[in-house]
Amino acid sequence: MRWGGIPSVRISRSVERSGAGGAMDARPRRAPHPWRLVALWRLAALMIGLLAHPACVKIDGGAIEASWVLRTFDGRAVSGCECSDPEITRVRFVAVTIDSAGNAGADACAGQVGCEFSCASQRGATPFFLPEARYAVSVQAIDRMGAPVPATGTAGGVRLQAPILRDVAFGQPVQLEAFAIEVSCAAVCGGVDATRACRRD
Repeated sequence: MRWGGIPSVRISRSVERSGAGGAMDARPRRAPHPWRLVALWRLAALMIGLLAHPACVKIDGGAIEASWVLRTFDGRAVSGCECSDPEITRVRFVAVTIDSAGNAGADACAGQVGCEFSCASQRGATPFFLPEARYAVSVQAIDRMGAPVPATGTAGGVRLQAPILRDVAFGQPVQLEAFAIEVSCAAVCGGVDATRACRRD
């Protein structure tokens, strides 16, 4: 068919402009390969599943989060738990309930794996299992044999900070300031030489 003397051209499929020069490309588009469609559908299903089922945290009570720092009895920073003497390998939270009259009760963290952490992590957070109550929270140093390091405040033991009173509410984490643990410096890290930091060279 002609229009104004100019022959018409019918292009049955999409015409795309491509290339730097803007040339017309009249090649028909290829349909997506079936395996690509399957992959896209699987990806979409995965994303929908992730959005519909977010990570769950079991909540049976409140939680406690705190950090700790090691220092020598003469005030030097201890660079790592391996430099403590006796060597502290783990730190355990102690959460003693306090009633309205100020009387101390049981340690809610006794026997709870979630209350014990690697010393090197320098921070720990319990699961949400603590019943609503007021607690006197402190830390306990654990040695290589899994036994508590005696809190003697002298060589061969540790000096621990006084407990901190906090109210724990259901579903809420209680964040505490850092606990100080004072301990002797191991000989390989400087020992009693107060002129140098307690660290392994």
